[in-house]
Amino acid sequence: MLRTARPSSQTLNLLNILESKFPDFYLAEGTALAMYCEPRVSYYLDFFTAESFRPVVMLGYLKRPRSGIWF
Repeated sequence: MLRTARPSSQTLNLLNILESKFPDFYLAEGTALAMYCEPRVSYYLDFFTAESFRPVVMLGYLKRPRSGIWF
């Protein structure tokens, strides 16, 4: 069951964008724990996948202005 202590709205927005674009990836480690455990706070996102992927393609998407992701 998810607790009321969650990552910031900006982090949740980023998670929604990444989940829609990269459905084969799943959230793990610190951020996954932060979704379930109070008062755990995570400042970075850990994603994993069992599928093969090309990091250059992913980075290209993330750097596009229209991706909705900021750096």
